[in-house]
Amino acid sequence: MLLPDAAIDLYDPDTYVAGPPHAELERLRRDDPVHRVPMPDGTAYWAVLRHADVIEVARNPQVYSAERGGVTLEDLDEGSLSMVRDMLLAMDPPRHDRHRAPLSPHFRARVVAGLEPRAWDVVRAASGDEPTLAHRDLAAVDGRDDRAQKQHGRGATNRRGSRRNS
Repeated sequence: MLLPDAAIDLYDPDTYVAGPPHAELERLRRDDPVHRVPMPDGTAYWAVLRHADVIEVARNPQVYSAERGGVTLEDLDEGSLSMVRDMLLAMDPPRHDRHRAPLSPHFRARVVAGLEPRAWDVVRAASGDEPTLAHRDLAAVDGRDDRAQKQHGRGATNRRGSRRNS
C-alpha cells in the first residue's frame, strides 16, 4: 500500500530536528516498508525500513548492487561513481570480502569495547571537560605511543585551568 509522499519527508533533514520520527517510521514499517521517497530534483529513492528487508537487500548484491549505482542518493557521473566504487561501503562481493577481511579483526566486539575509554575522552574533549589527550588523538599531533601520551597528560590543565589527574 503506497502512502502519500507528504505523510513524512524522509529526505528533509528538518524531519529529524526534534529527534527521530519514531511513530511515522513505525507506521511506514507496518504499512509501506519499502517506501519511495521523492527528492527536490524530481528523482526518488527507496527507503527500506524493515530489518528483514534490509537483510534481504544486503544478502543479494546481484539484485541490489552497491557497486553498480553507488551508495549516494544522487546519480553520479561515471568519474565520481568510479571513485565511490573504491569505498568499502560501495563494493559488492567478492571484492568487498577481500577488502574487509584484513580489517575485520580490528572491529570485533572485544577490540571495539577496548576503545570505550578513548571514546569517552573524545566526548569529554568535545564537551570541554578534558581536552588534552583526546584533542591530540583526534589531530594526531605527535607520533608517540599511547603510554607516552598518557604520561604526557599527567598533571596537564584543562581549559578552565584546573589540574587534571590521569
